[in-house]
Amino acid sequence: MRFPGDEPGQSASAVLGFRSENGLVNWMLVLAAAALLIFLVGTIIAIRRLAKVPTIRLVSTKQPPELALVDGLTWHLFLSHIWSVLWSEGDAA
Repeated sequence: MRFPGDEPGQSASAVLGFRSENGLVNWMLVLAAAALLIFLVGTIIAIRRLAKVPTIRLVSTKQPPELALVDGLTWHLFLSHIWSVLWSEGDAA
């Protein structure tokens, strides 16, 4: 399909304002590279945040502990509390 005034090599200029198809392709490549750069920066930030998440590790090996369950059990329980909160609420009576 041909448009009025559409000559070979003039379609990019008439529709998008570029002098040639190469100018359009160059802008597309620049925008794709910018999108890739933004994605990579976001990935690096996410990885660095995950690396800072506190975990429970053994002092001797600096590895997470292996928590084996006895047959018949489904869950482990780690109960942590602060004594100062209990004392301040008057539970010492």
